[in-house]
Amino acid sequence: MFCYDQAQDSLIEFISDTKNPSSISGRQINEIYEDKKKRLWFATNNGLNRYDRSTKNFIHFTQKNGLPGNNILGILEDDQGYLWLNTSKGISKFSAEGGSASGGDTETNHFKNYDVSYGLELTADAWYGVGCKTRNGEMYFGGAKGFTRFHPDSIKDNPFIPPIVITSFRKFDKSYPFSSKINLPYDENFLSFEFAALSYISPERNQYAYKMEGLDKDWVYPGTRRYASYPNLDPGEYVFRVKGSNNDEVWNEAGTSISIIISPPWWKTTWVYILYSILILSIIYITWKMQVKRIRLSHEYEMSKFETEKLHEVDELKSRFFANISHEFRTPLTLILGPVKQIIEIIKDEKIKNDLKVVHKNANRLLGLVNQLLDISKLESGNMKLQTVPQNIIPLLKALTLSFTSYAERKRITLKFNSSEDEIIAYIDKDKIEKIVTNVLSNAFKFTPEGGRIEVTLTRSLPSSVSQSHSELVSESKIDMKKLKQSASGGQLDKHGFVEISIHDTGIGIPQEKLPKIFDRFYQVDGSHTREQEGTGIGLSLTKELIELHRGKIEVESEEGKGTCFTISIPLGYIATPNNERGS
Repeated sequence: MFCYDQAQDSLIEFISDTKNPSSISGRQINEIYEDKKKRLWFATNNGLNRYDRSTKNFIHFTQKNGLPGNNILGILEDDQGYLWLNTSKGISKFSAEGGSASGGDTETNHFKNYDVSYGLELTADAWYGVGCKTRNGEMYFGGAKGFTRFHPDSIKDNPFIPPIVITSFRKFDKSYPFSSKINLPYDENFLSFEFAALSYISPERNQYAYKMEGLDKDWVYPGTRRYASYPNLDPGEYVFRVKGSNNDEVWNEAGTSISIIISPPWWKTTWVYILYSILILSIIYITWKMQVKRIRLSHEYEMSKFETEKLHEVDELKSRFFANISHEFRTPLTLILGPVKQIIEIIKDEKIKNDLKVVHKNANRLLGLVNQLLDISKLESGNMKLQTVPQNIIPLLKALTLSFTSYAERKRITLKFNSSEDEIIAYIDKDKIEKIVTNVLSNAFKFTPEGGRIEVTLTRSLPSSVSQSHSELVSESKIDMKKLKQSASGGQLDKHGFVEISIHDTGIGIPQEKLPKIFDRFYQVDGSHTREQEGTGIGLSLTKELIELHRGKIEVESEEGKGTCFTISIPLGYIATPNNERGS
């Protein structure tokens, strides 16, 4: 299509371009029509186009806007200013923007479509030609089987307001008799409805809208669909409303409705809520009674706590006293041990040498007790630091155990060391681990009679759910040292589990009622054998605190007359604490 400008003697070509929404929409132009308002309309094979002379752009109208088909074959205008469009799928009446030529206020850009369902004799897909309009206003449109003649003023909209009825009610897709009010149990809540507008002129064009009050906020417009479904409705009261229109969209706004009541389950009924209220009030009353009892017990606890604090003050006085005096004891003991050792090495008299050895042994023992008191003092003041390094704990504990071999032989005690692995790497402070194991082993030897048995057993204990990043570090028998140090930098190796050190003896055992107190400082189990061994009640207390410094734990099982088993658990990985300094 070209536009010829006589004044400029120039041509402008109009080309359909899908990338340009302002170009003409179709490549085939079937008719050009100028209406009474001097607006240019173009019938194309891809919709109706209106040309805007001021902007030289095209405005498109297609099936998306309401046309029955996009192939527009002809355009006619009636006396009221409506455009009648001959399309490949029927005739369409179009009220263009701006109303009618006579100034009437018609709908803006609205299509009313007519096809064979309105009584047209022609097939719906065989329209030909542009058509014509006679002097008296009649219109002719040609088709494959002849002409269709009509006068636009004789085609009236259907003014009938149709009654709306609900024709069917279903539960779980089964028909169910109904009235204006329906009562249902809570488990019959899958509902569907069918309805109809009683207008018989082109009834297939009747429109519907429905809403379930209590569920839908707005009307649902399904077009010509005559049914609605609601699955899994909650218990409550609802009103299903439906309205409809005839073929010319004349609506019955009042419509019709059905009330629906879905009963709640028994546990949500009123009488059950009354029981709930009684139960809640009972709980409140019982809670109040328990609160009164708790206050009384709290008072008793405060009294007990006061007594405990007094006992703790006595314990602290003991600790401060022994810590202060220990500093005074340590220097002379050190000065005694040095010369005695030198004299033992040079003296020839065996009797005097043996006596000096007894002196040296007991002086060493006294120095050990002094050091234990100092360690306790450091623990209490928070000055004791861990110096942890990753190392294989197996040879360390094996050497500690075997250092008691001669002692075991003298007492004719069987000493055995067991380990299913050759290497277990853990972050430990070697000096403190030695003190822990030595204290427990010494305790076992003290209370195991001749002919008894002491076993030291090492095992690895891994948690049931170890993260992939950590479990990759652990093989069947060892941990890669490089990966261990890298992972330890995050302070997460405690997730690898623990090394468990079990020290079992066949000694005299500990009474069950005494077990909870054996780790208390300065506590000794009463008994002649305890007194014979000259226990101080410091060793196990210090041992427990050193283990807890490692973030480990110690447990004891004992049966009087059969023996005792101490189990020490130490985390395999590095644990970041204020008292831990990681070694190289």
